[in-house]
Amino acid sequence: MDTIHYGLILLFLVFFNAVSANTPLAHVEAIQGRAAYERNDVQRPLMLGHELLTGDYITSSPDGRILLRFSDGGTARIGPNARVKIDYLQVKSPQENNTLMAGFEVLKGIFRYSSESTHIEGREVNLKAGRISAGIRGTDVFVKVAEDKDWVCLVEGQVQVQAEGVSATLNRPREFFVFQHDKTQPEAISILNEMDFYKWLTDTEFTASSK
Repeated sequence: MDTIHYGLILLFLVFFNAVSANTPLAHVEAIQGRAAYERNDVQRPLMLGHELLTGDYITSSPDGRILLRFSDGGTARIGPNARVKIDYLQVKSPQENNTLMAGFEVLKGIFRYSSESTHIEGREVNLKAGRISAGIRGTDVFVKVAEDKDWVCLVEGQVQVQAEGVSATLNRPREFFVFQHDKTQPEAISILNEMDFYKWLTDTEFTASSK
């Protein structure tokens, strides 16, 4: 009986590892409007279910929105007229629970990252929004890169931000960190007014007719 149980355990582990190996680290779950990705200097239309890889650039049309799903359950929402680069996507070793490690560079537009759970240990997601860097360890945050300034705003949880040697921690909803391009230092942490806050969140949400 022990031999049978041992064999069943081995079979389960082989099956689990095979499924895990075939699970994409990031894929497209929903698209509104037009979207494209660029890989090896070649641009192609972005399609539902498409797997995304390290080094890919993602762009959305002026009316476009993109929802990405990650292997650990987290999501990224890309707003209209945006351009985002996937700097890296990988998982830690099985000894470290196969947790996600990812880096994104937001070159233009609004990008929102939401973790499935704030209690998954080991997750490491890093964002670069213009001149601001943000380290995420399980939270909900959005960033905006405009022609004149870069923003990081907390929705829920906690995020570490840094720009031009100035570091800060955002730990209250609607706290935001801004770097004006014509300044040498970021502005002091402030609370974003509710109207702008919900407007930005809406910019990454899908309309009912798009789903």
